[in-house]
Amino acid sequence: MLTALCVKIRCSEQIKSTQMNKLIYLILTLFTTVMVGCTPDNDDSLITSSQLSQTIWEGKTTSYDSEGNPGATTRFILEFLSETEGKCILQQFHEIKTFQYSINDSIVSFKGGYVEGDWFITESSKDQIILLCYKSTKMVMTLNRTY
Repeated sequence: MLTALCVKIRCSEQIKSTQMNKLIYLILTLFTTVMVGCTPDNDDSLITSSQLSQTIWEGKTTSYDSEGNPGATTRFILEFLSETEGKCILQQFHEIKTFQYSINDSIVSFKGGYVEGDWFITESSKDQIILLCYKSTKMVMTLNRTY
């Protein structure tokens, strides 16, 4: 009878141990799934200086008033001559200005030229980039690649 009781206790402990192992396996599987789902993917939408180097873009900036209504629009050409320098051509005024630029994650910083300032990349693809900047008002820059 003592032997039967020991066998019963041992079987009960094995069942609990098996159930516990299944529970731990399930928790680890769920944890791994959640963590893999939360890891940042490579963001192909981020632009790099090397991708812009030696490209030409038709651009326009549109300013918006405090109520969000579009105002003035200016059209221009941006030539990214290298990974740090470019030219801005204001066709309307036959004006050419040089600029320096750098990219840090989703911010393109321009120094000099018409587009000076820090512009946030809101959308990007191979052939179009949309940037946002707040100067005295909200401004949106749309660039379409021509070369």
